[in-house]
Amino acid sequence: MMIRSFVALILLCLGWATNVCAATMELREANITTFVSGVVTQTTSSLPYSWDHVHRGKSGTATFDIFFSLPNAEADQAFDGSAERYAVYFRRLGTAYEVFLNGNLLERNGDLNVFNGADFGMVPRVMTLPFKLLKKDNQFHIRIRADAGRRAGVPSLLIGPDREIQAIYKSEYWSRVTGSEVVMILSLLVGTVALALWFTQTDPAQPRLLSRDDLYLFAGLAELCWSLRVGAVLIEQPPLPWFIWGPLNVVALGGWVCFMVAFCCATAGWMQHRLVAGFIRGIWVILGMG
Repeated sequence: MMIRSFVALILLCLGWATNVCAATMELREANITTFVSGVVTQTTSSLPYSWDHVHRGKSGTATFDIFFSLPNAEADQAFDGSAERYAVYFRRLGTAYEVFLNGNLLERNGDLNVFNGADFGMVPRVMTLPFKLLKKDNQFHIRIRADAGRRAGVPSLLIGPDREIQAIYKSEYWSRVTGSEVVMILSLLVGTVALALWFTQTDPAQPRLLSRDDLYLFAGLAELCWSLRVGAVLIEQPPLPWFIWGPLNVVALGGWVCFMVAFCCATAGWMQHRLVAGFIRGIWVILGMG
């Protein structure tokens, strides 16, 4: 009886989800024109379009023309003003971008001509589609600047009633942005407390400057590195030039790994072992070389 009730509940939830998203369309085809190292290429491709996968190690710009038609019922309601407001959702877009609907600018972020600058492609985007701009047959014209190594590109587009699109957007935003904020704040807090403990807790039997417990030091530095790595998604305009900021984020991840390894060895009481001591010195050398 319980199994039947559970199966019925799952089917009910699936039916509700299907009804909620019944009016949502996903656009997966685009006419693409890319500009890379002075070479212009035109093609038709499916979305999502991952720039780093197609143009390995190269920066450039691209335009995407995406066509869609409103179903007859939705089109009639849109034109007489009785339909629910529509919106479009992008999981990520850019590095920098401009989005046009039927020749009208919807949103612009960043400069398409300045490479290795601000990165607006790390968070999801949602844009309202005014009814006065919609037609029976419509066209999105998207321009992007794509910096190499920064996960630029254009995803498949989700279009539908604003209520449905906002629900998808808020869920994604919470997991990618709000979740990152929470993790970053907790990591900063734990890292600061750990470093404070390392600085203040000394061994009275060895009153030297460095007679502190390295366990707190490793934990504090690991958490600070992790907060920088996770929090990078929240910084659209880096405080440093990209040739410094990009590698710094990669080194932060490497630092987190190395400090966590040292923390685990210190917790297990292995730091005095000759092989472990050599291993720890080796990861510091590898981190420094990186």
